[in-house]
Amino acid sequence: VVLGDHVSLEDGTGAVHTAPGHGEEDYHLGLKYNLEVLMSVDEKGCYDEGIIHNQLLDESYLGEHIFKAQKRIIEQLGDSLLLEREIEHSYPHCWRTHKPVIYRATTQWFILMDEPFIQNDGTQKTLREVALNAIERVEFVPSSGKNRLKTMIENRPDWCLSRQRKWGVP
Repeated sequence: VVLGDHVSLEDGTGAVHTAPGHGEEDYHLGLKYNLEVLMSVDEKGCYDEGIIHNQLLDESYLGEHIFKAQKRIIEQLGDSLLLEREIEHSYPHCWRTHKPVIYRATTQWFILMDEPFIQNDGTQKTLREVALNAIERVEFVPSSGKNRLKTMIENRPDWCLSRQRKWGVP
């Protein structure tokens, strides 16, 4: 059992399972508590060989979609469960397909926003500094776009270049 502030009594029981390979909050909790990041779900949302290698589930789950396997897993856990009941709560869905999103920890490429690099003039600046300076030199039409972009760059974490998602903004 680990503690995390992303779960509250207002949204359910105040407790939730943690899977560091399957969600941002879970991943950060995994880092905090030194939990192993296991990835046993393929790009189609089905269990792969990792379930056997990591001794998570038996071979009969190979290739089964995670949402279809839930009922069987709950039955298999039986009396080991502390509590099992359905609770209605929000869950992320793809804006294009309207299907539930399955988070998977995969290798990614990032641009570090605050790592200094050498400029053509020999000085060192971060990407965040360079981007914010460039924003100041651009004329925005409408002008409200400037503050929106500036705020985004000021507050963004390191920039993931290799996202496995459909591109485009709704």
